Amino acid sequence: MSRAGWGRGGWLCALSSLWLGATFARHRRFQRLLADPESAQRAVLDRILARARDSAYGRHYRLDRVRTSEEFIRAVPAASYEDLVPWIERVERGEQRVLSDEPVLMMETTSGSAAAAKYIPYTAGLRDEFDRALGPWLFDVYSCRPHLLATAAYWSISPAARRRTETIGGVPVGFESDAQYLSGLERFILGQLAPAPPMLAEISDMDANRYATLLFLLAEPRLGLLSVWNPSYLGLLLDFLDRHAAALVADLAAGTFNPPADVSLQTRRRVEQRLGRDFRRARDLERILERHGNLPPTVTWPRLSFLSCWAAAAAARFLPPLRSRLPGVEIQPKGLLATEGVVTIPITGLPAPVLALDSHFFEFRPLDHPGETRLAHELETGRRYSVILSTAGGLYRYELRDEVRVVGHHRRTPMLEFLGREAGVSDLCGEKLAESFVNELLGRVLAVEGLEAAFVMLAPRMDSPPRYVLYFEPATTVDDARIAGLVRRVDEALAENPHYAYCRSLGQLGPLEVFWVTSGGQAAYLQSAVLRGQKPGSIKAASLRSETDWSEVFTGRRI
Repeated sequence: MSRAGWGRGGWLCALSSLWLGATFARHRRFQRLLADPESAQRAVLDRILARARDSAYGRHYRLDRVRTSEEFIRAVPAASYEDLVPWIERVERGEQRVLSDEPVLMMETTSGSAAAAKYIPYTAGLRDEFDRALGPWLFDVYSCRPHLLATAAYWSISPAARRRTETIGGVPVGFESDAQYLSGLERFILGQLAPAPPMLAEISDMDANRYATLLFLLAEPRLGLLSVWNPSYLGLLLDFLDRHAAALVADLAAGTFNPPADVSLQTRRRVEQRLGRDFRRARDLERILERHGNLPPTVTWPRLSFLSCWAAAAAARFLPPLRSRLPGVEIQPKGLLATEGVVTIPITGLPAPVLALDSHFFEFRPLDHPGETRLAHELETGRRYSVILSTAGGLYRYELRDEVRVVGHHRRTPMLEFLGREAGVSDLCGEKLAESFVNELLGRVLAVEGLEAAFVMLAPRMDSPPRYVLYFEPATTVDDARIAGLVRRVDEALAENPHYAYCRSLGQLGPLEVFWVTSGGQAAYLQSAVLRGQKPGSIKAASLRSETDWSEVFTGRRI
């Protein structure tokens, strides 16, 4: 039977069922391993070491002699990204077999600490490790919610509107499409299920990108699943829908693309050729507009019933408004997934995501005993840990700097709640600003501007949208114009962090503002730290704080 003969619902159901079958083996294996995390992790380490021994890094640490986790921990020091920079730079220059004996397919960027960006090598082995976690998760999503099988799915995996580049040695940087996290068959099925085509990532203007995304989503009445990272991303998309609903419906009826931003003629034609005219769907949407005055998501897409997004730590602040806009839609918190690797995945019915024990080799440093490490089967309920992971991509005993708390065990595998980034990192929308990075850029910008600070600190403020505020007390007399120049340069320097730049371009973060501290900034900071429970003798100066209420601490004014 042809696709047209099946109908849209039958075609979607067939594809989703094929996806379910493709992920079943990974799901069954994952469920079996949950009962014996020690053996599962031993097998993962063996797999990683097999790919590492013939690499330059493996030879340096004589990994050919390592057979057990104890020997591995003794042989290889725990490493930050900064420790790995000399090795990463060799990969960037195009050298192979540096960190793994597998070819480097590409490099992906994420926020750095001392540096603005980190470059993470991706190999076939690392992609397989992601698939060993994402496969079981996807199987669980669809098998526990069979009504989703006959619906379309919108997946937002990596930053939109980001252009692919190359390193100095010709190694590609960035995925060509979001689906490259998955295996070949799953990538094909995802492309068929997703109403928004990968070509949208080529539209660099964010208003035009949102407009095109919504055009394709509105054209799909059977949308049932949404997967985004930060919930604020979806909130901004729905805000945009409210503002441009009538224009979007008109374009859908005519098969045209007229975003509120300049786009090239080539881009306009590509979108229009892919979109086509859909007068019937546009008429349905016009009726909704006439009845409601806008396009309520659950009326516009009556089958919409599932949203996957971040819901822990700072992201939790964005959930209440989404819940009110998506009545009846299940919101499943995502697991802990970083550019470097996947730590946990959610499983239906569990109180917290479970460790992705078939993906990477994990160690955990107790926050109350940082000189020790624990393996997955040794974690204790209620305790807090910092995550260390080793991957087939060539990161060994890598300090991820994410904090988790063990909320219990599923079978014998720990369930982990993500608490946030380690101290010294601020992360509202995925920007992951590190204090060392902020400290360096503030010193650099102040020197360029010829300004001296009696007190300077960066901290977030929960506006709508949230933003960062520079609390600045000049050591000498300055005027408003010089302060404005300082803020502009600091905001530009913060954008050297690719995730900060991305959050700003999306509108998830507002422009940087300045709070001009008129006097006593350092004293007010110290007093506030004491009130927060710190000992006076142990209070350190901070260029970055993650708390949001500092305007109540200092004397001064916003500019």
